[in-house]
Amino acid sequence: MGKSNTDPRKAWLAEAKFVSWWLTFDDFAWPHPELTRKWKERAAAFQQGGANAVVMFGFHFRFDYTGYFDRVFGVLREISLICRDHGLRVVEHHSPTLVHRARGEADRRDIRERNFHHVPFYPDSWENQFFNGQPMADWRQISARDNQPVFFERYTCECFCPNHPGFQQACLDYAGRHLEAVPVDAWMSDDLHYLPDVYSCACRHCRDRFRDEEGLDLPPGTDRNFWENTENPDYLRWIAARYRWNTDHYRRLRAFLPEEIALWGCASDVLAGRLTGMGFAPQHYAAHWDAVFHEIYHLHQPGTHDADIASDLAGFASVARHYDKPLIALFYAKSTGDVPRWLETTAFHRARPWLSSQPRDPEAVREEALLANGYAYDEEAANRPVENSVELTFSVEDRDRLGAAADDAYVTPFRQRCHELVKQGKIPHIRFTDLE
Repeated sequence: MGKSNTDPRKAWLAEAKFVSWWLTFDDFAWPHPELTRKWKERAAAFQQGGANAVVMFGFHFRFDYTGYFDRVFGVLREISLICRDHGLRVVEHHSPTLVHRARGEADRRDIRERNFHHVPFYPDSWENQFFNGQPMADWRQISARDNQPVFFERYTCECFCPNHPGFQQACLDYAGRHLEAVPVDAWMSDDLHYLPDVYSCACRHCRDRFRDEEGLDLPPGTDRNFWENTENPDYLRWIAARYRWNTDHYRRLRAFLPEEIALWGCASDVLAGRLTGMGFAPQHYAAHWDAVFHEIYHLHQPGTHDADIASDLAGFASVARHYDKPLIALFYAKSTGDVPRWLETTAFHRARPWLSSQPRDPEAVREEALLANGYAYDEEAANRPVENSVELTFSVEDRDRLGAAADDAYVTPFRQRCHELVKQGKIPHIRFTDLE
């Protein structure tokens, strides 16, 4: 078992009812009395609606704002102080790893149409992008396929390497600057991925670390005896190394942050086969978190995606029990009618609820309206002892060895088994083999 969260300064997590505070381009008009009025009204609505914690959303790809940090801090500081005046805890949320980059007008349109909720305030090029005098372009992940910086089409972005010492120091320096400027209660560091696939990252820092830790030289991307060959034990060691390296980001942050500041990261899945290529293992990250966090995929809705919802929540709830830490579950609602079912679902899995509107849908009801009928979360159900549980074993090693066949052959049947148990009113307790 991991270390239990016993710090009394973090006891609020066990009673937290979160709500998203979405930022927009309009907030960059700060300082402005109309913004102050709007922010006070929103904080009052959240307080009256029963929320007691807000999560700052919107200024997401944080190193895109390098030239504007003082403005970002000014916006966030005023909102944070207003929230505290209304009895609301404040969670800082951002990605330190992803940065929007447009290769032309088509990319700009793509960012605006698909990622506008991120408030994409990105620079035109790398030419003048420095942090503490270092060229940020040097931090980028490199693909073993062509030894060029990776580009992740889904988010129209590039990605920083967690093994680059300049990036590692920049994350801590940024955290120090932010915390000095903005009072917060928790720190949520997002997007600890290797993207877009298992060939990332092959920069010199990753190559050197793989050689130092495993005694192996990373071969060229054309070596089919190694790459994507799950029969090769050296390749499986590469897979395992990337899980460790991403986990180290949270170890460094937890050691750096003041103890009273809670820490967690973002994770939408703990089972899927795609996690292998991303080097993504929240079951290990949670050793350095103060709460286990699960973002329910924004398109999933009760009644239509029940197997995915049940299995994902069961996986994260099991990780939370393993480490004896609270579970937080973020769900997206489009209307007030969606909220009761989501609150029932999260309470069943003993998760602290985080309510958010659907930012990608301009017709979705905003958070203030979603809370108009209160935050009717069943505390009694959420805090009752876990009984009638059924233990299931999930082998990360077996999943990784299956490669591209993992979802069909292993993950999907496992999800269905979790769903069947939940329909019977039972709690799937998942034992992850890599946590033994």
